[in-house]
Order: sequence, then C-alpha cells, then structure tokens
Amino acid sequence: MTFTLRSNSPNIFGYDQAGQDSGGQSRYDMALAVDPANALIVYAAGIDVWKSTNAGTTWSIVSHWTHPSAVGYTHADVHCLEMIGTKIWCGSDGGVFQSTNAGADWNDRSTGLNIMQFYRMGGSELQTDLVMAGAQDNGSNMLEGGIWTHVNGADGMEAAVDPSDINIRYCTSQNGSIRRSDDGGQNFNGISWGISEDGAWVTPYIIDPNDPATLVAGYNNVWISNDRGDNWTSVSGFGLNETIRTLEVAPSNSDHIVIWRNGELRRSTTGGAPWSIISADLPELQVTSIAFDPTDALTFYVALSGYMDGEKVYMTSDGGSSWTNITINLPNAPVNSIVYHAGSDDGLYVGTDMGVFYTDNTLGNWQPYGQGMPAVIVMELEINYATNKLRAATYGRGLWETPLYTPSAQPPVAGFMHGNVAVCAGEAITFTDNSTDAAPGWSWQFPGGTPATSALASPSVTYPTSGSYSATLTVTNANGPDSETSTFQVFIMPNEVEVTITFDDYPQETAWTITDDNGDIVAEGGPFIGTPDGSTIIKNVCLNGGCYTFTITDSFGDGMCCDNGPGSYSLFTNELGNFGSGDVFGAEESVQFCVSLNVGVISGEATNELLLLPTSTTGVYMASWTVVNAGPADVLVHGPLGNEVMRIGINSGERAATIDLRVQAPGIYTVQLLGEDLRMMARVVR
Repeated sequence: MTFTLRSNSPNIFGYDQAGQDSGGQSRYDMALAVDPANALIVYAAGIDVWKSTNAGTTWSIVSHWTHPSAVGYTHADVHCLEMIGTKIWCGSDGGVFQSTNAGADWNDRSTGLNIMQFYRMGGSELQTDLVMAGAQDNGSNMLEGGIWTHVNGADGMEAAVDPSDINIRYCTSQNGSIRRSDDGGQNFNGISWGISEDGAWVTPYIIDPNDPATLVAGYNNVWISNDRGDNWTSVSGFGLNETIRTLEVAPSNSDHIVIWRNGELRRSTTGGAPWSIISADLPELQVTSIAFDPTDALTFYVALSGYMDGEKVYMTSDGGSSWTNITINLPNAPVNSIVYHAGSDDGLYVGTDMGVFYTDNTLGNWQPYGQGMPAVIVMELEINYATNKLRAATYGRGLWETPLYTPSAQPPVAGFMHGNVAVCAGEAITFTDNSTDAAPGWSWQFPGGTPATSALASPSVTYPTSGSYSATLTVTNANGPDSETSTFQVFIMPNEVEVTITFDDYPQETAWTITDDNGDIVAEGGPFIGTPDGSTIIKNVCLNGGCYTFTITDSFGDGMCCDNGPGSYSLFTNELGNFGSGDVFGAEESVQFCVSLNVGVISGEATNELLLLPTSTTGVYMASWTVVNAGPADVLVHGPLGNEVMRIGINSGERAATIDLRVQAPGIYTVQLLGEDLRMMARVVR
C-alpha cells in the first residue's frame, strides 16, 4: 500500500475561514468521510468542515466555527463525520449537526439529547426558576421561565446571580474572563479587564455572602472588587507562577477566606494578607471545593480530587490547625463539590465522579443521594433554600435538582462491602459499612477472623487459612434495627511479588497490570492521579503459582525517564530476586515471570506430582507423571523471566516428555503440564 500527497493547502485543520492560518488542533479533533456514491467527494473536519470533489486535490469550506457564518455553522472540535445515504452528520464538542444538501446548509440536531457538560452554575432565591450556568464548549447559558438562552460563547465556567438584584447576573469563559449583565441578561459586558493576571481554566470567583456588591476572585492572586467588578484590588502577593483553583469566603465573617493554590491550602483572617498555609496534615491531593459552617468561620470542610482510597473529605474546627478525615465509606472517586446544609445537624452533600452522597451527625456513613439521577460526574452542587432543593451541575447530563434530605421514618437497611479477598498471608480484609438510614454505631461479627467482633465503621480482619467465612453487621436507628450476613471465600495466595514504582513528574500518566496466562488481570494500579511527583509506592501482590505478565504503561507515550524526572519501576520476589526493572519504555513495557506452587490436578483421580529428572549433565531432563484418564495435554516450559521457550504436545495416555534446555541460558525454568482439568508444575535449575 502506498500513499500520495493530494494537497497541503489550504490549511483545512485551522481556524481561518480561508485556510490561510498555520494553527489547528488535529491531534485532538480530526474527522474524515467519503461519499459512498462517489469516492471523489471527501469531507474533512477539525475546527471547520471542508469538502473536496476531486479526492482531496482542492478544497472548499462548507461550515465555519463562528456564528453566524456565511458558509454555514457547525461547532468547532469535530470528532466525527459520517455520510448516511445523502445526509452528512457532524459530531463535535458542541453537539450533532446535519446537512441534507452536500454541506450547503447545516441544522443543529442536538435538541433533546440532555448531555450538556456543565462546569458551574448559580441560582437565585429571589427568582427560583432563574439559573446561570457555564458549559464545556457551549458557553454560558441562562435558564429562566423554563427557557434556555445562550448568553456568551467559548467555554462557559462559573456563573452567579446577585442575591439582592436578579437583574445583575455574571458569567465567565475559560481562564477568568468575567462578564456582568445589569439588565437581566439582555447584555453582558466584561468586568475583569483590570486584572492583569492569568486565571485557571475554571477561574473561581464568588459574591461575598455578606455584601452582594463585593466580588472575590482567584487568579494568580486573590482579587477583590467592592463595586461588582468595576474596579479590582489584589490582596495577596503570591507571584505569577501558579493560579488559584478553589476559593471560599466564610458566611459568618468575610475576612476569613480560604484558597487552594500550588498544592497548598491557605487561609486569611484579615480579608487579605497575611496568608497562612494550613494544609500540612492533609493528603497531597488537590482541594476541589470548600464549605464553611455558616455560623462558625473556624469550621470548614474540604473535598479532595484524585484516586487515593479513603482520602476524600476532611474537616477542621480550628481553622485548619488540625484536620479530621470524614471520608468513611465514600467510593474511591474524585470529589468535586461540597456544600453545607444550613440549619441541619452538620448535613453535608458531596458531588463526585459517581454521583451525589449525603451525611450528617444522625447517620453512620455517607448515603447515596442519586434520587433517580444517573451515576454521572457532578461538578458543582448548590442549595436553593427558597425551594428546599439541592441542584447539581453534571458534566455530561445537564442540570438536576431534588428535595433536600429528610430523616427516614423506617428502620435502617443494613449492608456492607468488603475489600479484596485474595490476599497475602497475614494481610487484612477491610469491611465497609454501606447501610442506609442507620444511626452511628456498628456491631460486627467475624467468626474465624481476628478480631472476631468490632464496633468500628470499617474494621480490618485477618483470616488464618483459605476457606469459606461469613460476616454479620447489625445497625439501628430510632425506628429499629436491621442485620445483614454475607458469606465469602478467602484465598490466601502464597507467592508475594513486590512492585516498586518511583514516579516522574507526571504520575497521572502511569498505570500497571499483572495478567495471568489466560490474559485476565489479577492485580493493577493507577493511573496515579493526585500522587505527588517523584514519590515512591511499594505494592505487595500475592499470586497463585503460575506464569504472569507485568505491564506498565505511560499514557503520554514517553515512559518514566528522564526529561520529566527520573522515574522507574522494579519487581522482586524472594524466589527470583530483582527480576525486572525499567524507566525508558515509550508507551508500555512488559515483563514475564513465573512463581511456583505444587498445584497438582484440578479434578479427577490422579497423582499430584510432576517429576523432573536429569538425563545428562548438560541440560536434558525427563518429565514424567501419572494421571488417570488424562486426555491430550501440553508441556510448557518458561524461562527465568516467564518467556515461553518450549511447548510439547502430549497425546492421550503418554506419561513422559524430554525437556532439552542445552541451548538455553542458565537459570530457573518452570515446567507445566496443562490439559483439560489438569494442571501440574515443577521447577528446575539449568
């Protein structure tokens, strides 16, 4: 197959309507379609849609990414072009568009999809049907009286409505371009021109809860306006190297401001400088959201991103001098938003990548709070106290609302989960309460385990041997008790493999798996989002006897060394020693290895012994076995690092095979006899 250049001008992947620019983002969005009735007619798209009638020799533009457009409009960032019959379909970050006349006209066919990717929203308690919201690729939008109006382009970000005047409304585009309307959303004008700094992709800003004329915004530094954005003053001196990602002002005292910037949580008690670092006892994860107790400026809660299990929500009651982990049973998914329910018993709602959860002091854990909403990424939560509704801005399924939590009038429903039951000897299995409507307090029973009972929310239990065990949890509330008993199998795996990874500057790109000889994943880790750059983790994995493949991947394709920090990995067992390591491997690298176990046969009457006897001093061995009613099988020989070096077919009734390793390097070799319902293993030193 050979390829011939058809054209290199105009630039059909750029932004310019005439194709005369040199830009573009085809690494992110590029699509191609050919007319099924005429192979000479080709459509290509990246930012705009172009058409060729001579197989790509010349091109003419048939849609442009700005609106309105004389050549027709389709949203930028096109990922899909399809021709179905005579219709052209264009799928982009802005929805689905269709042309029925060869690209001469385009119609937006996205109505009813309900898949808007909202970043943020802001509502009103003066007019409860009014919502401002910012969406990925679909700008800022206004919902009023059940009608959506698009009020600003680009990528829409944080939005707000003045709590004292519904005519004053705010919206933002990426990196902190704030706009304000003074006429109920009819016109919006920029108000952030006086801030000579960069903002984050989603730049945080809020209306001061004690003064609606005051705005507090986070760019490289903290900026405050006392006249709704007409004039701004910087109240920090952090420099220009990083942007603020999260910001909150205490409802009980506007001088108390907490921000997240450059891996540090900082707090001011003076409405500006000085700023104190208060994150020393927090995990090294990004703080995505902050919620104050509305009556106490020293008590606030932080939500954490990343995939570090058990590290999702923390609270402080002393202004950040000390912290308490209140993650309890939240799933291992990023938490993007947290809100405090004023007037409740410390009620908290969190929006995660797996939906919404709720807890308060009357409950023993976090309750799923889906209320019919799909398990979708929730970017922001807000409470509208005028309607007693919780609202959620989701990244992919639009906006949702539900009534606020009310205590159940029924007994609880007991339930629990347990961690991995295939463990190393002495390794504990963690049980996690997953009951609903249960008050604090747990009664666990673990027959045969240590401990045999527990009153903790998430106890860890060890078991002496492999086998069948049961666990029982009893919980209660004011309406009565409930119990749940579950039976499960514990597998004590005999072969321990130590996986050590030192990360480069991009841990989020790294992941690894261990697969068995059937290709099934038996252990895995990563991607390590939120893990500190340059840090080291050690993971002990226990396996049954057999041969396995360890694979490490880098999603960016540049390995773990060396331009982005000296990362590396290594593998160790007591039997093999240090048997694998690496750092420069591009997109992925694999290491094969075997661990031993006399597993005998899986079923049937047979001996459980595979004998290997040397027949020479130079590396020839006789493998023999006795199996009743054994059918055809294979003898597989793996080298010291798990690579297959020999495979011998065995007919039904044969009881021996010659293993010739004379051409192989010295080392430990694994010999397996594999057949239907048959598995034997032995090791030999060459």
